[in-house]
Amino acid sequence: MNDNAHATPGFGASAQLGGQPQQPLRLLRLADVMDRVAMGKSTIYALVARNEFPAPMHLGRASRWLEEEVNQWIHQRSSSRPQAAHPEC
Repeated sequence: MNDNAHATPGFGASAQLGGQPQQPLRLLRLADVMDRVAMGKSTIYALVARNEFPAPMHLGRASRWLEEEVNQWIHQRSSSRPQAAHPEC
C-alpha cells in the first residue's frame, strides 16, 4: 500500500490553468496529515487556531486537508530551518 492510500482524490478531470494541465486536488484525512507532519491531533488543531497550519475543509462532519497546502507548509518549514554545519572529515 502506498503513502496516499487513504487520500481522497479530487473530483473530475484535472483542471487547466493557462493551458497547463494541473494535478487533480487530493484531500487528506487527519491520520494522513498526522503521519506526514509527525504531530498529534491537538498540536495540529492548535496550529490551525493560530493560523500557523493550513485549515481543513469541512465536508459534512469530516475534515479534510488539501494535500498541496500541507506539502507547501512542510516545504516552507524545511526551507526556513538553519543549515547544519558539516565538520571536515
